[in-house]
Amino acid sequence: MKISTKSRYALRIMIYLAENYPLGYIPLKDIADSESLPLKYTEQLMSKLLKAGLVYAVRGNRGGYKLNKTPQNYTVNQIIKVMEIFKTVTPCAGQKNVNCPRAEKCSAIDVWQLLQSTIDELLDNITLLDILKMQQAKTKEPSLYLTFLERKFNLRNH
Repeated sequence: MKISTKSRYALRIMIYLAENYPLGYIPLKDIADSESLPLKYTEQLMSKLLKAGLVYAVRGNRGGYKLNKTPQNYTVNQIIKVMEIFKTVTPCAGQKNVNCPRAEKCSAIDVWQLLQSTIDELLDNITLLDILKMQQAKTKEPSLYLTFLERKFNLRNH
């Protein structure tokens, strides 16, 4: 299974928006520049994310894009499913009643469905918040969003 460039770039964009969630709306150019993506391509990806309801957009001088929900409410699978034309590893992997004359006797279908369910389970259990934690551990640099959450939590406890 190969994840498309659209999905890989969309995930990078969503991670960037998650990291910068406390800042509010981020201009498209800033997103593209920070992720080293062409502006037009970034615009196309944002259009799909917007249409799917994963991000908000505001036009104008103080406009830009931001996540529709907090980073902990997005899974990798949600983002990939928005971008991919084929949402399963094979046509028969995601369907219970496969339109295949061999479906009743084909054991390979069971393998593809098991593979698909394993992939879905994994990607459904990795949120943008999890990725920010991984990123912070990897880079040893403080995460803006994680610092924001920490401060917000500490303020509530005082």
